[in-house]
Amino acid sequence: MLLDLHVHSSHTPNAAFGISQLAERALQAGLDGFCLTDVHSVAGLKEAGEVEARTGLRIFVGLEAITDRGHFLVLVPSPYSLPDIGAWLRQDEASRCMFESLRQAVEARDGLLIAAHPYDRDIPGAPGDGLVRLPGVGAVEVLNARRNRLQNDLAEEVAAGAGLPGVGGSDVRDSLDCMGTVATLIRGEVQNEAQLIARIRAFDAWPVTLGTLPPEAERSSGPRHEPRPERGGEHRPLSPERRADRPRSREPGDRSRRGGRGRGRGPARRSGEGGEKKPRGRRRERRQGPPPGE
Repeated sequence: MLLDLHVHSSHTPNAAFGISQLAERALQAGLDGFCLTDVHSVAGLKEAGEVEARTGLRIFVGLEAITDRGHFLVLVPSPYSLPDIGAWLRQDEASRCMFESLRQAVEARDGLLIAAHPYDRDIPGAPGDGLVRLPGVGAVEVLNARRNRLQNDLAEEVAAGAGLPGVGGSDVRDSLDCMGTVATLIRGEVQNEAQLIARIRAFDAWPVTLGTLPPEAERSSGPRHEPRPERGGEHRPLSPERRADRPRSREPGDRSRRGGRGRGRGPARRSGEGGEKKPRGRRRERRQGPPPGE
């Protein structure tokens, strides 16, 4: 199954589309379904079931939680228990829920926490490399259609380093263009949230690119460690000064490449190898003459 695991409906602030519009776009993009992840809301739960019955798409329901340690997608076996999680959440002065209280609530329901776009530095508290030390995280969003290639690549690397499965999602909000560009490939069929959680935990889920991403989120099609221009620029030949510092090989007896006192005007000459000797007769006369004063 091809599923978009990060979708926002009009129940999320700044999101523009209803669930029916999202379902129509998903069908056009060839998706088998998507996961509704509105911010701190499951207000679309009933409507999602109606659209699912009408279209034949699989529509799973979770939510996105904004915490003091970044954003997290939340899946639990029974989405109808998601509203109860609000009673567990303690908020800080910035109205963000505390990650630790969220973790406890999700674990109590055998749910799954997915770190969403962990390297987006515009998000206060985004964990970045600290994700490997964050307890309770079960997966990482390593493909997000609204993040750039570097942010996605770093998320992929931290997931691999932490031994966590990776997933993909569009994070669609005010434009449908990104929906259908990335997704998560699930092994076999899943019928409910409990089965979806089990497949992700078993690493039977893979992030995939389906179409052309927006320019700011374009990914590399080359090997993982292929040099990228934006990380180091194009290859430039060494300057003469840098070349001079590198060891130079020469054949035994070959003096033509040795340094010396010639200051670049040719190979240095040893005594007796060409050139005329300066006359030294006058110096010998002085040594042979009488000492001064005699």
